[in-house]
Amino acid sequence: SKQGFYSDIYSFGKTLIFLITHNEQSTVKFLKSRISNSFYNFLNFTICRDIDKRAASTQDLKNHSWFDNFDWNKFYKKRMIPPELPLYKQEFMQYRTTEDSIKFSNDVSNRKQKKNYSF
Repeated sequence: SKQGFYSDIYSFGKTLIFLITHNEQSTVKFLKSRISNSFYNFLNFTICRDIDKRAASTQDLKNHSWFDNFDWNKFYKKRMIPPELPLYKQEFMQYRTTEDSIKFSNDVSNRKQKKNYSF
């Protein structure tokens, strides 16, 4: 049903907020000063109480300005390289791409630890 899909979009937005804040009670207003305006607008687009203003499809989400520089073709072909890699056992892993696949390396000479993440 139409309402069911809108509920899925809302749940997606609330899940993103939870993943960022680690608090299920957090609101997008709490994040406003901590995230980019584009991501703030994206989150509002997913959790807007008025379903006529909420994203109505995955295409609506993909077309949002937060994804303006996102290469969906690379994503679908599994050729994306994440912008940041998590710290794991005090080592960073570096991606190296090849024609056929993405390979992992423990060579961290080119990586710097990033202290602040932006969305």
